[in-house]
Amino acid sequence: MLYHGRSIYDLGLIDQWLDFAISEVEPNLKVILDDLFGWERATRDAKNKAYEALNKAFNVLDAQLAHRKALVGETASLADVVLGSYVIQAYRTIIDEAGRAKLPNLSGWAYQLATNENFTRHLGNVKFCQRSLAEIPRGKSKGNQ
Repeated sequence: MLYHGRSIYDLGLIDQWLDFAISEVEPNLKVILDDLFGWERATRDAKNKAYEALNKAFNVLDAQLAHRKALVGETASLADVVLGSYVIQAYRTIIDEAGRAKLPNLSGWAYQLATNENFTRHLGNVKFCQRSLAEIPRGKSKGNQ
């Protein structure tokens, strides 16, 4: 893996994708997952906006990956690692098989990253969800009764 690209131009593109990650993906994924796991509740409107924005961001990534193996250049960069981590997190929790099927390029890229030995060394054996955790009804735990 060549994390920083091959040129100053590549480095600029990587930086743009990192900005995309922290402005378009991370805050929206955080709203969804914080609410899902009960860490910080969000209004229905906030969750809907977050899902809509995340869907838009993932469609941008899917289009970018239509004819490439990596976001910048031919090998994974820091942009792939950061955005891949967010996408894998979403694929493990909220984006089910039907959702992934609508993003074939992004899904293939995420699978390649998730099965890469450098990822599995840190994340273990990654399994994508079959059903979104957001679709599973929440029950009351003993602590919430």
